[in-house]
Amino acid sequence: MIRQFLVLFLATFPFGILQKATWLTPLITASIAFPMLALDEIGAELLNPFSKENVHQLPLDSFCQNLEGCLRDFLELK
Repeated sequence: MIRQFLVLFLATFPFGILQKATWLTPLITASIAFPMLALDEIGAELLNPFSKENVHQLPLDSFCQNLEGCLRDFLELK
C-alpha cells in the first residue's frame, strides 16, 4: 500500500509544483523521486535479508560455517 501511495504521489507531484517551478519541474521531481524510491527499495530489502532470491542477500550459510568452525576449534582446545 505504501508503494501505491508513493507512485500516486510521484505521479501527481509535478502538477502541484508546475506553476512555481516551471522548467525546473522535472529536475525537482527527479530529486524528490530518487531518494523516496531508494528508501522504498531499502525497505523491501530489509523485509527478507536472508532470501536466496535476493541479489543483496546476507551470506548466512558462510556465517554459520565460520561460526561452526570457530566453535569446533574452541572446543578442541579445552
